[in-house]
Amino acid sequence: MSTAESSTVASTPDDTMSTAESSTVATTPDDTMSTAESSTVVTTPDDTMSTAESSTVATTPDDTMSTAESSTVATTLDVEVSTAESASVTAKVTSGVTISTSDANAGTTEEPLVRVTSCSVVGDPHYRSFDGRAYNFIGACEYKLTSDCLSEVPRFAVSARNKVKPATSLASVESVTILTGELLITMTEDGMVRLDGVAVTLPMFVPNVVRLQRAGAFTIAITSSGIQVQYDHASYLSIKVEESYIGRLCGLCGNYNNDMLDDLTSAFGIVVRDTFPFYISLDPILRSLLC
Repeated sequence: MSTAESSTVASTPDDTMSTAESSTVATTPDDTMSTAESSTVVTTPDDTMSTAESSTVATTPDDTMSTAESSTVATTLDVEVSTAESASVTAKVTSGVTISTSDANAGTTEEPLVRVTSCSVVGDPHYRSFDGRAYNFIGACEYKLTSDCLSEVPRFAVSARNKVKPATSLASVESVTILTGELLITMTEDGMVRLDGVAVTLPMFVPNVVRLQRAGAFTIAITSSGIQVQYDHASYLSIKVEESYIGRLCGLCGNYNNDMLDDLTSAFGIVVRDTFPFYISLDPILRSLLC
């Protein structure tokens, strides 16, 4: 052959390529790619992606995310958080479940396992304390549900105002108030949420204080003090607290000391068995007659 031709001779017998072709030779037998294609070679057999596609490859088999999608992936099962929402989100908090948080600047992180317990107010109204004591309590006033009572300055306080429905003569939750730090959060049955009396649109994030968001009919308040309040603006209210508050709480949700028998403790520290004297003892001057 000529000198020019001999400069490009394939190492395999009977195979000859032009100088242009020989600059890009696939290392796998019988596979040949163009120069542009060879810049991105997938190591998995029979799978080939373009340069643009190969920049974002999901590490889990058969799952592929776009660059935008992969920037924010919730670490807790069944929870997906958008980049805008990732400033501070607590994922699906139920008893014994990890509370996951993420920071928009630092990326997604997972906190150590934190066990939580809940108190609920349902219907007209039926209460279940943190320790599992179930009782009915009908009153048309504002009542403290729970508070950090052992701190000189309580880290939080949650109260609910009940109203009596004329049609049934039974009470239900009309509004919920959360005091966390120096911020007052109010949720009302008309679906409104207010911070210090000013109506806000959700989601709302106050750094190092609270995150407010919607989940279907529920408004969820997640505070930096370790509580989560869920209210459907109608007939269901739930308060969840971390177990670091064991033995520190007081209110209609009980003292959270793993003993349901002393949950009905009066304002004077007297344990009662009937909800009526407990109701009366909440206010020595019988505020229930005035509201």
